[in-house]
Amino acid sequence: MALAAITAEAPKGFEEHYTKLDDGRFRLNVEASDGYALEDISGLKSALSKERANRESLERKVSDLGDLNPAEARKAMQELEELRKLDPRAEADKLAQAKIDAATRKLGDQHTKALSEYEQRIKSQAAHLDTIVRKQAITAALAEAKGSIELLSPIIEQRTRMVEADGKYRVEVLDTDGMPMLANNGQPLTVSDYVAQLRQDERFGRAFESTGLSGTGKVPNGSSGGAAGAAISRAQFEGLTPSAKVAHIQNGGKVT
Repeated sequence: MALAAITAEAPKGFEEHYTKLDDGRFRLNVEASDGYALEDISGLKSALSKERANRESLERKVSDLGDLNPAEARKAMQELEELRKLDPRAEADKLAQAKIDAATRKLGDQHTKALSEYEQRIKSQAAHLDTIVRKQAITAALAEAKGSIELLSPIIEQRTRMVEADGKYRVEVLDTDGMPMLANNGQPLTVSDYVAQLRQDERFGRAFESTGLSGTGKVPNGSSGGAAGAAISRAQFEGLTPSAKVAHIQNGGKVT
């Protein structure tokens, strides 16, 4: 007959092999041998039951998560927590200020661009005005002196510039150093005065009608203006260097 480990009453004849417990039951006295012993495993069963319950609960939670990555879930929770800490009013103020700053920068960029375009237009118009004023003054002076506009205008243009004084425009004649030239009376040299000087110069006298000057007909050293009396096109003349243009005029050349 097998003896019960726990019993309400000790079997007759085996009472000495049982120990009475606090709850009135009897436990069989067994000496441990080769790793075997009689132990109370009710606590282990209870712990095992709890662990199984916990495992089942975790499995249900994991199943509810589906394909959600735990790491991503933790990150999302952290971000949510950060959002909860934000002050809606402060964030609204920051957003509004950011929009104001962006609008201010945009307006500033637009203003800068518009100002730059305006300045470019002013410069372009000033350059155009400079050309018109100087060409008119040079053409009028050469026409009055019966000089060749085609031959002499490019030369005079290189020695003139437009200046403004008290809202009025005039043309200054410059020396070889780019400084304003003065007449004998100490006043600024006018274009007409400069044209008169060119008419008296034997190098340019040939470019005027009835100058009374025959000129030497010599070409300055190092210059090349073509054969004496040769006729060249306007494009060819414009392609010459200043010294070559002078040489062409001195040689009695013409521009067709």
